[in-house]
Amino acid sequence: MTTSIGKVVVWFTNNFKDAIRLFQPLIWTQVIQHDLEWVIDVGQKYIVCFHKIKDYVIHEVFWSAIIVRYGRANNTGRHHKMPHECIRAFSKAEKDNHDFFINMRDKYYCHSVNNYENNILKVWIKDADSANPILEQVGVVHERVIRLSIKDAQAIVALADKLLKHLESYIIEEKRRLMEVVKATPFSCLIKNQFPVNLETKESAGKERKRKL
Repeated sequence: MTTSIGKVVVWFTNNFKDAIRLFQPLIWTQVIQHDLEWVIDVGQKYIVCFHKIKDYVIHEVFWSAIIVRYGRANNTGRHHKMPHECIRAFSKAEKDNHDFFINMRDKYYCHSVNNYENNILKVWIKDADSANPILEQVGVVHERVIRLSIKDAQAIVALADKLLKHLESYIIEEKRRLMEVVKATPFSCLIKNQFPVNLETKESAGKERKRKL
């Protein structure tokens, strides 16, 4: 807003329920912060035990969680998108890695039937080389990417760490801006409205959504 801090405070005090949108950039930015911290924490733990894990299912669990959480921090939805200045801080190589991981999230981990998996129709025939082959069954052989490399794990942790550092400076500035408004707001307004307000959604997790085909 371009008005003076005094006018903002008056408007904020008189329109408290609507004014909560002033705080949404900070709220959603800190949601992104939590996602990036999670990627770094879990990613580092995964790197330590990477070569010790023999069960492919455990590898797949780690990668599914890390890729989806990294994508959540960078995609829009209910929260705001990652600030552009954070993405612009990437070198070309880092941006290429970032795009690769987002593409893995969008085209593989969160959607089925894609370039990262093969579904091959197979027919089982007994005595195929004999004069009387026997058709036994038909089915589909499913092949898919199970895990990426340890270098990929190190790369996505490094990306999350760089984004987090730039995001934290953004959060500090946003807190400073909002503190000026809150400090100048009468305590009676904050107490009466039980500040802060919880942001809730009435949308059901099972609500149908229309998609363009």
